[in-house]
Amino acid sequence: TPSCSPSGGWPCAEVFPVHRIYCIGRNYAAHAREMGSDPTREPPFFFQKPNDAIQYVAPGQIADHPYPALTRNYHYEVELVAALQHVFGYAVGLDMTRRDLQGDMKDQKKPWEIGKSFDLSAPIGPIHRVAPWRTDRQALRSLRAQGGDLIYSGTPENVGAVVRGTRLRDRSHNDRTCMPERT
Repeated sequence: TPSCSPSGGWPCAEVFPVHRIYCIGRNYAAHAREMGSDPTREPPFFFQKPNDAIQYVAPGQIADHPYPALTRNYHYEVELVAALQHVFGYAVGLDMTRRDLQGDMKDQKKPWEIGKSFDLSAPIGPIHRVAPWRTDRQALRSLRAQGGDLIYSGTPENVGAVVRGTRLRDRSHNDRTCMPERT
């Protein structure tokens, strides 16, 4: 069982058991326009990734992130991630996207999970703990969200292409971190 490697002196023997991964699409107008949508006509929506999409990246470490099969146009989207248990904490995560496969499915008016939901498509840094805090229970109930769920909040704009050998670095830090774990 992986354990947390806290930076600083905060004692942390806990892991965050990841149940589900929710992502919010089209909730930032600039990103919606960047992807060819009209944010005034198309509302935000939720989609899910399997929990085996998690790839934990420890602070100061470089992860070996495989370039996925079937794609020629791979992108990252940097997002704020909320870890739920009311709100357990926050992290920085990447919503990795096989943009060409997503676009092909959109053109065919078919579901486009193949472009978003695949192994290791949700790299995440350490979860920064917060004090117990209540959140909008109605919004969570509509998702059927529960403790152990992660919510990737969407990206404002400026997604970027990834080629083999690309290095992405998380510069966020906090001395109260915990490591997510798939359950």
